[in-house]
Amino acid sequence: MESVEVRQGRTRAAQTNRSVRVLVACALLGGALLASALVASEAHAGSVTVSWTAPSTNIDGSPLGDLAGYRIYLGTSAPQCPGSGFLAVSSPTRSPMAGQTISQLVTALSGGTTYFARITAVDTSGDESSCSPVASGAAHADIAVTPSGTTSFDTVAVGASSDRAFTVQNTSSASLTATVSVGAPFRIVTAASFSLSPGAAQIVTVRFSPTTAGTFAGNVNVSASGDVVSRGLTGSTTGQPSPPPSSSPPGTPGSPSATQVSPDASGVTATIVWSPGSGATSYKYVAGFSDGTGSQQGTTASASLALRMPYHASGAAASAWICVQSVNTAGVSADQACGMFSVPARGADAAAPMVSDISPSSVTAGSSGLTLTVNGGGFAANSTVLWNGAARPTTFVSASQLRASISTADLASPASVAVSIVTPAPGGGTSSPVMFSITGGQPAPPPETPGNPTASVRSANGSGVTIDVSWSPATGASSYTWVAGFEDGSAIQQGSADSFSMQLRMPYHASGAAFEMFVCVRAVGPTGVPSTDQACGATQVPARR
Repeated sequence: MESVEVRQGRTRAAQTNRSVRVLVACALLGGALLASALVASEAHAGSVTVSWTAPSTNIDGSPLGDLAGYRIYLGTSAPQCPGSGFLAVSSPTRSPMAGQTISQLVTALSGGTTYFARITAVDTSGDESSCSPVASGAAHADIAVTPSGTTSFDTVAVGASSDRAFTVQNTSSASLTATVSVGAPFRIVTAASFSLSPGAAQIVTVRFSPTTAGTFAGNVNVSASGDVVSRGLTGSTTGQPSPPPSSSPPGTPGSPSATQVSPDASGVTATIVWSPGSGATSYKYVAGFSDGTGSQQGTTASASLALRMPYHASGAAASAWICVQSVNTAGVSADQACGMFSVPARGADAAAPMVSDISPSSVTAGSSGLTLTVNGGGFAANSTVLWNGAARPTTFVSASQLRASISTADLASPASVAVSIVTPAPGGGTSSPVMFSITGGQPAPPPETPGNPTASVRSANGSGVTIDVSWSPATGASSYTWVAGFEDGSAIQQGSADSFSMQLRMPYHASGAAFEMFVCVRAVGPTGVPSTDQACGATQVPARR
């Protein structure tokens, strides 16, 4: 669609998605509306949502304090405004705040039809503003039925039957009741009438059971909120009646449910269980997403199934369904039973790990085994510490710290060992290494640990803040290394300093909110030996302006 902005008598058109936006200058007698934004957006079946930005000042610039409500003029062509036919909407406040959005759902419309709206504001004295320009939007159906095209029941023998499943979803913002009808030789097996809360879905099973030879066509009709959605049906027969069953049909199984949904990189494995159907020796199943995608079918010998489902193509969480049908030794089937379950959203890719420092960073050859602390960022619960490329038992502490068990055998001989972190896909990867030194002689004594640093915000601008950091000097130190970042492991940075104070530049947190940050310093001696421990401090980076 297209949006139109009207400002000081000049018009500019711009492309938008699914809505028409009009900025309008209009006057309200008694002083109420100076300017408002009207949006008529595509929303629901047989319904459309009209939204606008509430006025906050009088036309003389003073604060607004006597707004009573609005009048919506709506029609399938540009409505007369003002006029006798309108929808009155009360204002939630006499004095709206600047930028406050008001929305009104208009129902009992015709799905798929384009409607045109104009709006005025009314003050407490009953005075009405001039009318806005026209905005338009298409009313959507309150229900969605999938599959969306004509469904074939294929060819069956006279007297036999074939089932197909349809998903009916409530796409509106209100609960509704739906009824489903179909003509012979088709019939509704499950869910001829049901209620749905907003966003909920129901599986409807239609059966093709011809009693005479021929080719058949019909419609399954779903009625809700005065709207009817139809889907075509076709089926044919072989012309030969099927032999009478050698046994009675087995019992219908219980409705299936998912007791566990286990996600991985490519999809989920859903454990599906149901109550057995009496006389059943196997079960047929069909499953898919509620929008008709991802369909699959198969058989199983027991009343349970490990169903493998991919993530939805959108990557978002989605509703899925499964229907099961009992089959006995003679191949006779029972009515099917259906259930719903949720497939979660595809997980975000893991962050790339980064190592800032390790503690300790050196030992003498022949030392006993130790716990190695690895500091950095982007760590995950499945990250592993690598010792010269070989995995070592790893404990996840946080997104910025891991601990690994290093054995006595690992420290038996002098060596320079590369310590890195690997996080498996999706995302992840292997960090750059930090070296661990196993010396052959008595190592130089480490300097003392510096005092805990203090950090304070010196200044802020549009991209971040400048932090003043200082600490008490450590005996035996010739320099200091530092690492800083947010407490959630993001925005990690590191460096070195020759004195015991520095200025640190930090971005705002990705959320835009105020967020706690840390800074840790470690003393380094003249021979490069670091202090045994590091000292840490914290401060808060303010919210983005």
